[in-house]
Amino acid sequence: MAVTDRRPWLVTLWVIAASACSAGTAVSPPTVASTTGATTTTATSVPTATSTTASPMTTAAKAPTIFAVIGDYGDGGPEEAATAGMIQDWAPDYVVTVGDNAYGSIGYDAAVGRFFADFIGSYEGDYGPGADVNRFFPALGNHDYTDAGLADYEAFFSLPGDGYVSSSGNERYYDVVLGPVHWFIVDSDGLEPDGIGVASVQASWLQAGLAASPEPWQVVVFHHAPYGSAHHRGEAALRWPFAEWGADLVLNGHNHNYERFAVDGITYATVGIGRTNVPLSGNLPDPHSVFFFGDRDTGALRLTACDRAVVGEFVTVGSGVIDRFSIGSGDCSA
Repeated sequence: MAVTDRRPWLVTLWVIAASACSAGTAVSPPTVASTTGATTTTATSVPTATSTTASPMTTAAKAPTIFAVIGDYGDGGPEEAATAGMIQDWAPDYVVTVGDNAYGSIGYDAAVGRFFADFIGSYEGDYGPGADVNRFFPALGNHDYTDAGLADYEAFFSLPGDGYVSSSGNERYYDVVLGPVHWFIVDSDGLEPDGIGVASVQASWLQAGLAASPEPWQVVVFHHAPYGSAHHRGEAALRWPFAEWGADLVLNGHNHNYERFAVDGITYATVGIGRTNVPLSGNLPDPHSVFFFGDRDTGALRLTACDRAVVGEFVTVGSGVIDRFSIGSGDCSA
């Protein structure tokens, strides 16, 4: 979606006030105004117009696309297994990661293939035949460089995969259209040869891609969170003008918690809690923070996307949905 064609979207953000979210800490008042400046309302379904013809033709509603987003997960331990099992129960159309896909010397097949082989295209590991079409789209994390190694990463994954088109010409960062969402997977590690600064070759690729995208939604994914209240906090070098360039949502990891932010009128979410977590403790919340979850449990982000909206639900293994947000002018119900 070109930046010049964008209109302000109503962003509805809410936090579930239930016992399941007792470990989550809201770090701004519950009556947060829309980050676009519009009045906050509850998203409702777009009504279907009644045909006035004598013989109306019924068109089946397009089913929404379901994404699972997981990060900082790949150690092969019981926490990863539990989080991966939860994701399998969702039966998502696609899995996207925010990096750190393999820790230590475990290797990608034991850390990723063991749990997600049926999503991975061109799979040649020990855990089944893999997927006919790739449905697994990882981002590089710092542990993918330092522990497993870039060569093993590129050998294990085929990105974005057969049948897809990416404009980058490499597997370190790439883009792919999945349903109504144009995904831009960025390499945020300092070892990236095309740079991670706002004036880098990689940033220029992203800016051009966002401006040219005609899809309903543009989502940017990378590992090192630009904002954060705990653990690694935020990486100032990665505070690129994503909203100005045309992004609707930014997803990150690196910080081992879940945290949602409102920055320049769009939502950022850190989902680095696939296998472990770090509490807020005595840290002051980042001024952009809207919701924080740490202390216990692991989880992943479930995104439901249609032409009208992207609905996000952060779900933990032990407590279910503890945070929801919605981007767009409606929901994705039929």
